[in-house]
Amino acid sequence: MIEPNGVCEKTKFGNIIYLSESLSYFLFYMNLSFLEFHNFSMEIEQNLESLLIGLRVMLGVESLDFDLDPRHDILPKHIIENNNFLVNQQLMFIIGHEYAHHSLGHLNNSKFHKMNSNDLFKVQGENNKIYNYSQKQEFEADWYAFKNTKLKKEKKASILNGAFLFFIYLDVYDSVKQYLHPSVKAYKTHPEPIDRLWN
Repeated sequence: MIEPNGVCEKTKFGNIIYLSESLSYFLFYMNLSFLEFHNFSMEIEQNLESLLIGLRVMLGVESLDFDLDPRHDILPKHIIENNNFLVNQQLMFIIGHEYAHHSLGHLNNSKFHKMNSNDLFKVQGENNKIYNYSQKQEFEADWYAFKNTKLKKEKKASILNGAFLFFIYLDVYDSVKQYLHPSVKAYKTHPEPIDRLWN
């Protein structure tokens, strides 16, 4: 899979979860751009470069030759290690989210689900937004990924913080993507990332 994504897919061998390697690069460079690791802060230009690399990875226009990239070598080893730890926490949430789709039986439903008024899902809050069936499943998978983990409170909080950052990064990416390639598609399978964070 080239697209930076995680997927739980129904196959003749059973449901399979897989993540693209580019997703970890997106998270690594977005973390590097937005966060400060142990009082190590980069210059504004380096933060901007990291942000652009992360966004280009998601847009599919960045070469994934990071093993050869000399910019990676200028980072202190402990920064790389701490960032990789955070990326792993974020990936654990994404894997948990995809596994939740499996556990909740979302893959048993047809992709061409017929919409009716009972399929609309309302979230109470400031905006009282209405969500479709697919979006409801995304909210359910987010919640299930945390609710059913058997982790200590500290570990669960670490994964939750990673998930919040992931949603923020997706929101930034969505804003850039809408600016570069405005979408006119009416039906969206996923709720807005910021709505997922608040939910």
